[in-house]
Amino acid sequence: MTVPLLETKLYIPAARSRLVPRPRLIERLDESIHSAKLTLISAPAGFGKTTLLSEWIHSRMGNEKLGRSVGDMRARAGDHSLALDSRPGGPTLGFSWLSLNAEDNEPTRFWAYVIAALQTAYPHVGQGALTALRASQPRSLPVELLLTGLINEVAAESNPLVLILDDFHLIDSAQIHKGIVFLLDHLPDQGMHIVFSSRANPPWPLARRRARGEMTELRASCPREMLCARPARLRQPPSRPLIPCLK
Repeated sequence: MTVPLLETKLYIPAARSRLVPRPRLIERLDESIHSAKLTLISAPAGFGKTTLLSEWIHSRMGNEKLGRSVGDMRARAGDHSLALDSRPGGPTLGFSWLSLNAEDNEPTRFWAYVIAALQTAYPHVGQGALTALRASQPRSLPVELLLTGLINEVAAESNPLVLILDDFHLIDSAQIHKGIVFLLDHLPDQGMHIVFSSRANPPWPLARRRARGEMTELRASCPREMLCARPARLRQPPSRPLIPCLK
């Protein structure tokens, strides 16, 4: 089954001008790459989740033009200077973006888009998984088999990658969520980091991931007037860690 892909869903949004700087949140995102497998940004509409992520990426890229065509990225597989953060003395960090919508709840379509996003940084990853997708019916999709090969290929890559799944709250397919949990359970501790931007918590055992130190969280858990660029000092029950707020 061949799935036509809309390439603009893979574009990293352009940086906006006249934004209120949010250095503490940018710092938290930077730290999350090295301290956890995933980052969950959870807040209602209008709290600037997508804007924050775009600001973060552009700050690491030195405001390079990232909203170019995916075809150009693939054609320039040997030169990722526009897609990657090549800071001296450190590993080359790549960013891949996928903007989700309600139509992406079909598993074949969802995983085809995820692989396409990965291929903007890792051009040779996922060919076997795409072949399996095309050969399978949606209800009989061998998700764990497909993801096993994909995880092995990602783990073999030398450069780290951040995969951003924006508007993840629009995904409610139990089969897709099962695959995401399998992916997170088996990703190596270093290599690929996944950021989920959502208006609600995903239906996963989040407490287990918190306990394992696998997850960084940014939440709109304080009054709107307190959602500012400076570090938030909030009163929370002692049993819960302080979770930074979004603007």
